[in-house]
Amino acid sequence: MKQYTSFRHWFSYHWGWILGGIAVSAFLLYAFLPGGGSKPDYVLSWIGTTALSETEEAAVKSAAARAGADQNGDGMIEVSLTQFIIDFHMTADDSRYEENYGYVSKMLGQLQTNECYLYLLEDPERFQYATGALQYLDGARASEADHFESSRWEEMCVPWNPEGLAHTAFLARRAFFGQEDPDSLFPGGNALFDALSGT
Repeated sequence: MKQYTSFRHWFSYHWGWILGGIAVSAFLLYAFLPGGGSKPDYVLSWIGTTALSETEEAAVKSAAARAGADQNGDGMIEVSLTQFIIDFHMTADDSRYEENYGYVSKMLGQLQTNECYLYLLEDPERFQYATGALQYLDGARASEADHFESSRWEEMCVPWNPEGLAHTAFLARRAFFGQEDPDSLFPGGNALFDALSGT
């Protein structure tokens, strides 16, 4: 008991220094560790029925980094890749339905918060049918009345299979229907799409 009381007495006089040290340490780790303190230069999302392997993910990031540029001024080109394992054909009686629904919810949240501009899609037709989120290759967007139209999906994406990616993938850009400016939200996004797609 005496030892506990002595510690509590010591802590009562030093708690400010302790918390301050923790805060400074957290800041230094955040600011100076690789990737700390800055957003990635590009954020891509993979949407497919199975996950990309570590090798495939590395191949996608490497290809995008080679084609991209330093957007945040930290002297590096960092590419983040989010994976959503989604089967748009899945029904409620499938054993994976709840997991699938969870990924769908996360994907829709990402769209809502404007976290990603470039998408790698296994099934762009079903993605467009479900979300209406893609723009045409020339940068035009469908009207709000018919943006869920998926019959023209081939005009919204290009096949993209860099070395090391075994999955079939299509590269596409999301559309905006308000006053959002993609070049402001995603600096270099259009230039990266042009470089990767060859358009």
